[in-house]
Amino acid sequence: MDDDITLKFVEEPINHLRCPICEKCYQEPVINISCGHTFCKRCTNTLQTCPIDSLPCDIGKLVVNRLVVGQIDELFIYCPFGLILQNDEWVVDPSGCPDKFPLGSLDQHKSQCQFVPVVCPNNGGCGMFKSQDLKGHLEQCSHTKCPNYSTGCEFHGIPSAVSNHVADCIFASNFNNADTALKAKTQMLEKSNLNLQKEVNFLKEKIVSLESSRNEISSQLNTCIGSINSLQQKFDILHSMVEQSMVNRSSRRSFGSQSQIETSGSTRRLSSASYSPTSSPTNYPKLENWMMPFQFKCIGTLRGHQDVVWCLTVHHGKLFSAGSDSIIKVWDLDSLAKGCYQNMQGHKKMIHCSCIGGGNLYTAGDDLSVRQWDLQTGTATHVIENAHDNTICSMLIHDDHLFTSSFSLIKVWNRTSLTLKHSISGLHHWVRAMAFSPKKQWLYSGSHNAINIWDTSTFETVGTIEHNLGSIYSLAVTKQYVIAGSYNQNIQLFDVKTNEEIIKLEGHFGAITSLVPSPSGKFLFSGSHDHNVQMWNLENHLPIQTLSRHQGSVNTLALYGNILLSGSEDHEIKVYRYFQSPV
Repeated sequence: MDDDITLKFVEEPINHLRCPICEKCYQEPVINISCGHTFCKRCTNTLQTCPIDSLPCDIGKLVVNRLVVGQIDELFIYCPFGLILQNDEWVVDPSGCPDKFPLGSLDQHKSQCQFVPVVCPNNGGCGMFKSQDLKGHLEQCSHTKCPNYSTGCEFHGIPSAVSNHVADCIFASNFNNADTALKAKTQMLEKSNLNLQKEVNFLKEKIVSLESSRNEISSQLNTCIGSINSLQQKFDILHSMVEQSMVNRSSRRSFGSQSQIETSGSTRRLSSASYSPTSSPTNYPKLENWMMPFQFKCIGTLRGHQDVVWCLTVHHGKLFSAGSDSIIKVWDLDSLAKGCYQNMQGHKKMIHCSCIGGGNLYTAGDDLSVRQWDLQTGTATHVIENAHDNTICSMLIHDDHLFTSSFSLIKVWNRTSLTLKHSISGLHHWVRAMAFSPKKQWLYSGSHNAINIWDTSTFETVGTIEHNLGSIYSLAVTKQYVIAGSYNQNIQLFDVKTNEEIIKLEGHFGAITSLVPSPSGKFLFSGSHDHNVQMWNLENHLPIQTLSRHQGSVNTLALYGNILLSGSEDHEIKVYRYFQSPV
C-alpha cells in the first residue's frame, strides 16, 4: 500500500482490525511471536515490549499476519481520486471518481481509473490532468514535438502545425540526402549564431552609451549638489538673521529678554512674545482670524513624558497631557518657558483619553478606570474601577453627562457622582472616537464601517452613516461636515445634514489618529501614523501645509487660539504658532 495514497473506508473498520498502538486500521499487520498480538509494522520500529502484556518484542521475529491482511483487503474503500480535503477531513468529491471497491483491488483500479492525475508527456509545465482529460489536452498541446525530434528536429507546436511541418522536415528518415540535411542544420546554427552576435554587439553599444550617460549625469549631479549646499548655507544665514530679528523685536515689546522652554534637561529658544500678555491666546476672539496665505511654524518642544503621548486637553490656558507613562502633566500655555509645573498620578496603566467639565479633569485608559481630578488641587476626587471590560478609548462631557467608549459599547455617567446612567451596546467593534455636533445636541460615535448619531439628552439613536472606511480612529463635526479619519489613510467628509459622502482628503500614509477643526470650521488639522500633521482648507478641500517635526506617530492634537499642539509616539509635544505669510 502506497503511503501517499489517501484511504477512506466506506464503513469504518471494526476494532479487531485496528492497531492497539496507533488505533488506526492496520497497515502491514505483523504478529509479535512472543505474545501473539498484532501491530502495524511501522508501529513496531521502536517497540521493545508489548504495550498490552509487557512481554518482550523482538522486531527481528515479527511475521506477517496474513489472516488480518485478507480481512482488510476485503474492506470497501472510496477511490482515492474521488476524495477532496475539507476542514482537515477527506470527503467525497462530486467531481471525482465515484467508484467503491475492496482495498485489495486498489492497484488494479488505479491502472484503469480515468481520474488518476497524469502529467502531459510533451511538457511537464502543462500541468496535471485527469486521465480522461489527457487526450483532449494532447489534441491542442502547444508543446507537441516533431516525430523526428530523436534525429535532431527541434520543432514543436500544436498537432496541426506539427503535421504541416512533418511534410518538409529535413530530419525525416525518408529524406534522401543526409548531407543536405546536415548542411541545412549547419545553416540554421550559423544563422542563429549570426543573430546572437548582432544582439551582443548591440548590447555592447548600449553599455557604452549608458556609461557615457552615467558619467554625464554624475557630473551634473555633483554640480547640483554644490549649488544646493551653497543655497543651503545662504538660507541658514538668512533664517538665523530673521529669527534673531524676531527675537529682538519680541523682547523689546514684552519682557526685554528671551525665554526658554526647558524640560528633561533639553532647551529650545522661544520668543516670549509668542505668549506675551498683549498677544496671549486667552484674549483671542472665539473664531480664528487667519488670512490666506499663512503657515504654522514649530516654536518649541515640550519634553518630560517618558513614554508615548496619547492625549492633550486644553482648558483656561492650561495644557493637560497624558500617555503611556500613566502620568498627567500640567503646563501653563502662557508661560511654557517654565516647563511642566505639576504632575498628577494615580492610573496604573497608560492613559488614552481625557476631557474637562465642571471644574474637573476626567481621564481613562488601559487600567479600565475612570478618574475625576480637582483642577485646583490636582488630586483625584472620584475613581470608578472596572468602568469598562476593555480599554477605554474616548471620552466627552456635556452638561451633567460623561460619555466613555470602549469595545462595541458607550457608557453614560453622571458627571458629578460618576454613577452609571445609561449604556449603549451592540456597536460595530471598537468605538475609538466620539464627537459632538456644534450645539452638542447630537453625539457622533465612530466604529467599524458605521458612524452612529445619538441624542445627548435621551441617548436614543437619531441616525447612522454607513461607510466602507473600516475602523474609525478619529471624528470631528463642524456646521457643514462630519469628518472621519480611518485606518485606511483617508479623511472622509460627509454632509452634516444629509449624511452623504462629499469628498476624501488624501495625503497621509497611515491611520488618521486625530482631527481638530478650527473654530470657524474653515480649516482642519489632522495627525497620522505617518509622523505628520497636515493642515487643510475645508472651503476648497486642498492641503495647505504639512508639519513634519515628529519622529513617531502623531496621536493627538489640540488647538489653543493661534497655538497648535501635537503629542506623539516619540514622547514629545510640539508647539506650533500661526504666522501670516508675506503676499
